[in-house]
Amino acid sequence: MDIPAKYLRSLKFIVVADARTGEELALYLNHMLPDMHRELLKEARKQWEKLGITINCHGGGRLSVRDNLVIFYSKSLDFGRYEDDTVLKLAPEHPLFSGKSYRFITKSGADSPEEVINKI
Repeated sequence: MDIPAKYLRSLKFIVVADARTGEELALYLNHMLPDMHRELLKEARKQWEKLGITINCHGGGRLSVRDNLVIFYSKSLDFGRYEDDTVLKLAPEHPLFSGKSYRFITKSGADSPEEVINKI
């Protein structure tokens, strides 16, 4: 999965969780959808239903990529904040980042990538 760099600034994502067990499964993002967390969940549900899994959303936010740094921040107005530890666990498994030398930082609820960078 490759997304052009121009889409990797302030891109919305959600944390997808198994509705039955509550287990967080993955980060879901799609630069081709409208810039709304609800649209991401709608599309993610279609994909996981094909696997026989009903999902919920365990928060959302935004991400920006700068060089080898992936910065997660903000929160979803619809689904609330994501858990920082969950995002740090799931991010390296995402096809966009897997096998690459990215470093991940996160601060759920932060207003900007700069706010997160300034805290490291």
